[in-house]
Amino acid sequence: MLNQDQEKALKEFISFIAKPHVKHMVLSGPAGAGKGYLLRHIQENWERVSLLATLLNPNACVMAPEFTATTNEAVYQLGIESACTIYSRAGLIPGYKGLRAIRSPDRLSRIIIVDESSYVDEDAFNKITQQLPNCKFVWVM
Repeated sequence: MLNQDQEKALKEFISFIAKPHVKHMVLSGPAGAGKGYLLRHIQENWERVSLLATLLNPNACVMAPEFTATTNEAVYQLGIESACTIYSRAGLIPGYKGLRAIRSPDRLSRIIIVDESSYVDEDAFNKITQQLPNCKFVWVM
C-alpha cells in the first residue's frame, strides 16, 4: 500500500507518461522515503498504471518501463530482475575522454527509469539522451 506522498508521485508519473512531448520527470525524496517501493509498485501494477495513462491520452507511451540505475550496486538494490545500468542500456562505456558510444542510438520510444540519477553529470546526461533520443526519462534522486 502506498503512502500519501507515493500516491501523489504515482499520479504525477501517470500524468507524465500520458504527455507525449514531456521527456523528463524528476522523482526525488530523502533516503527511506519509499522511492524504491514506488518503483516496484509501478512495475508490479503496470497494467493498471498504463490503463490510467491511456484514459488520459489514448496515444500515451505505455510500453512497460525499463528500470536502470547508475551503478551495479544500485541495480541490485532495485530488486528488479530485468534492471541494468543506464550506461549499459544506452550503449555507453567509459573511455579516457569520458563516456563513448559502442552502438548506434536506439530510436524506439520507451520509458526509462534511472535510479540514483544524482550521479549522472551533465556530460553523461547529454550522451544518454543522445543514445536514447525518443525515450521518456524518470530521473530518481
